[in-house]
Amino acid sequence: MSPGRLIRAAVVLGVVALLLPTTARAAAPGPADVPRIEVRYNAGDEDPAAGPNSLVVTRNDCDMVWLVDYTWDGGQGRVQPQCGETRTVSLAPLGSDAHPLRWRTCYLSVWPHMPLFKLVCGDYHEDVVLTG
Repeated sequence: MSPGRLIRAAVVLGVVALLLPTTARAAAPGPADVPRIEVRYNAGDEDPAAGPNSLVVTRNDCDMVWLVDYTWDGGQGRVQPQCGETRTVSLAPLGSDAHPLRWRTCYLSVWPHMPLFKLVCGDYHEDVVLTG
């Protein structure tokens, strides 16, 4: 095996060795009353303090990387708060036209084969974005 391949293999094994204990801790059940990630969507102007058409995402699980993936007629994106953080994102200015919105929660998983990291997502939730 060439020296370059040995170095790459050692780096990959080192990263996997660092991440495996994290994955094992994350698989252990946590408090049943605290969700790992909380998502609230405010269609239109339901929560003026958060802004129109806003996603409010709180990440409670610090052992895994969590995010919210969303798509609607006018755009798409991801909301990825840091551990313990609540992040609010306004998707579009307020208007009277309804556009379909789909969002889902995802986490980064470590796999034993290539690719080493995989994004695992739940089912889509559907709502509307009210914009003009």
